[in-house]
Amino acid sequence: MPAYPTFGSYELYREKCYFDCANYYNLWVDAWMKDEHLDMKALRYHTRRKTYVIEAMRNFNRFFRNAADTMKQNKTYWRGNLGNWVLNGVQAFGVPSDLGMPRSHKEMNDRTALIFNKAREGVMALLDDASTEPYMRGPHVPAAPPEKIIPLESFMGEMDVRTLQPIAGVVREADAT
Repeated sequence: MPAYPTFGSYELYREKCYFDCANYYNLWVDAWMKDEHLDMKALRYHTRRKTYVIEAMRNFNRFFRNAADTMKQNKTYWRGNLGNWVLNGVQAFGVPSDLGMPRSHKEMNDRTALIFNKAREGVMALLDDASTEPYMRGPHVPAAPPEKIIPLESFMGEMDVRTLQPIAGVVREADAT
């Protein structure tokens, strides 16, 4: 299995890039800009969350890989590649104007939930589009925020992001220790 199964599909890669970059800025760059890497209380908070963050990232990794497999099976994987080779991060997730500014844990979690929801919604739309005809897509216009935000907790644990159902037989890292 290729290390980066989303790289061959412009459409899927665009969604993956949004997900990765938005999370990177929300969870790690922001904390670093606030010098939280020097604050023991903040470090303890982030360390307590590590299992849940890693689980969510694994869930989305599986989601993107399964989406790539499904799109290949449905012959929709390459349809959006014609003339598309550049991603515009500003169009994808905007300019994070509040980086390094004071934010509560709730505000950080709310933004994480929004990122998770937008990524899931974007991939689900790709999977729902059965068109196999190649086309040239114009500039990516970011979707409006989802009408119904799925709570952040719904993405935690060993979950299937597509169905939001637990994956049977998988032992959580936290439960194994």
